[in-house]
Amino acid sequence: MQFVSLCLNIDCFFSHRVEVVLKEDVPKLGFRGDVVSVKAGYARNFLYPEKKAVYATKLNLSAYKVEKVPTEDDGFDPERERIRELIIKRLTSVTLKMKRHCMTPKPNTKFPVTAQNIVDKLESQHGIKVGIARVVLPEPIKLTGNHNVKIRVDDWIDDEFEAAQQAAAAAGETVVAPVNPDAPVNVSTQTVLQQFATDRYNTSATHTEDKVSAVPEVDSSKRRLVTLKVLVERR
Repeated sequence: MQFVSLCLNIDCFFSHRVEVVLKEDVPKLGFRGDVVSVKAGYARNFLYPEKKAVYATKLNLSAYKVEKVPTEDDGFDPERERIRELIIKRLTSVTLKMKRHCMTPKPNTKFPVTAQNIVDKLESQHGIKVGIARVVLPEPIKLTGNHNVKIRVDDWIDDEFEAAQQAAAAAGETVVAPVNPDAPVNVSTQTVLQQFATDRYNTSATHTEDKVSAVPEVDSSKRRLVTLKVLVERR
């Protein structure tokens, strides 16, 4: 009985599996940086002696980590990303200038700068078309001087808009508010970045005074924001 028990224990020992990080590509097993589960004996007798793998410790995971390069199979569009980077470069290299009347020597403006003003001026001054749902402006700008306004340039706004539409349909509603909760409700919500010329980026939304659907909470980790410089001068 003891012999059988010993055999079973040895069997369990050799069938034990461990996780390793591959230091190089191994046929039929994985690529460099992959974490794979293998039999302890295979790791001990082949992978380790041949320096093809190491134990999957935190240190080794960091040392042999290989950043995955997005491909078109992952939904990655190189041309789209190139255009996005050009737009980001434009947005971060310009200063949007506005003029406002001030009724007193104080910097308070008679009329505030709204998200729609920013959308319009970006196009008229710099030829950049940005949908109002992209402008993160919790409240209008009411003072002269330099201001930083955040512009969303991520793609998640499409998913949020679709989720908002589905939520509205489930609730029996027929209208939705703009996707960006910081953006004002506006019937002239335009395509997000028209340079992309794709229907996937249509964030058009309508609104009525008595009925606006609830907008799903936005996962801030998915947002990609750039800073637009806005200068409000006294007229």
